[in-house]
Amino acid sequence: MSKVIILLALFMNSIFVIAQEVDAIKDNAGNNQFVLDFTYDTWLDAPNNMKMKWNSFGFNFYLMNHVPFGESNFGLGVGVGVGVSNIKNNMAVGKDTNEITTFTELTTEYEKNKIATTYFDIPVELRFRSQANGQGKGFHVGLGFKAGYLINNHTKYKGKDLTGLTNEDMKIKVFDLPNINEWRYGPTFRIGYGKVNLVAYYALSSPFLNGEAEASRQLSAGLTMTLP
Repeated sequence: MSKVIILLALFMNSIFVIAQEVDAIKDNAGNNQFVLDFTYDTWLDAPNNMKMKWNSFGFNFYLMNHVPFGESNFGLGVGVGVGVSNIKNNMAVGKDTNEITTFTELTTEYEKNKIATTYFDIPVELRFRSQANGQGKGFHVGLGFKAGYLINNHTKYKGKDLTGLTNEDMKIKVFDLPNINEWRYGPTFRIGYGKVNLVAYYALSSPFLNGEAEASRQLSAGLTMTLP
């Protein structure tokens, strides 16, 4: 019940924020933008023997409003949106008799194995924007922070029978992982020219609340496209 109340509060707050941004569009459409992040995601200090795959990709979609500080080149970016992370790895997630999260290395042949999370994010950025050239392009850099609340989590396995008793192929999808952290938060950095940016995020929060992954921290880095 508490999760439902939190989700409703976040939803109502996002509607309020978006409504404010829609009103701002009427006055200054150039200050609003859709932000699309395409990232490679990994865990630092991962559980023993955990190996990340090269295609552990993430995706963020944000609606952001830029509030300039008077006539200066500085401003504040505030937004709402959704962040998706896919940590593809060689571990099965479970829990022991003490309810501690465990990570067990897979010994079967498999095509896909990942930990997927989706968060409702609120990003905030302190921004610098240079004067735009004749094509409307300019240099920009942003140092920020984002916080998110978990709205979906699951593992997905595609491979041979995990029990090893048969050679059959199987697909397994498990939701609501044990002891997963419902919150994520950490600093962000963005730098670029025109509509293309480099972006990075470092989580100060752990992906799981106990077990070997309690000490892990997610690092994401990639490219950003802004529209319009």
